[in-house]
Amino acid sequence: METSKRYSFGRAARRSNLIQIDVLLYLVESGEGRTELELARAIHGADGYQPQVNQDLDSLVRSEKIKRIGAGGQADPHRYYAVPKRG
Repeated sequence: METSKRYSFGRAARRSNLIQIDVLLYLVESGEGRTELELARAIHGADGYQPQVNQDLDSLVRSEKIKRIGAGGQADPHRYYAVPKRG
């Protein structure tokens, strides 16, 4: 099965970035303990790779919407978990 890739610039790029962040948050909340590679492949398909999602995952961790566990690297990859909502 062949997939098409979309490239966008300017306002559309910012919008697609927000969409990826929303998708990452949804994926973490619905399947906790996923690695960066698993999340990248869930969004970008079999050719997905970690750098495609690192910046957005870092943003979600900094905003305390998700937490990261693991030292990173092959032996102990980062895994992502939802942070319980306050209130």
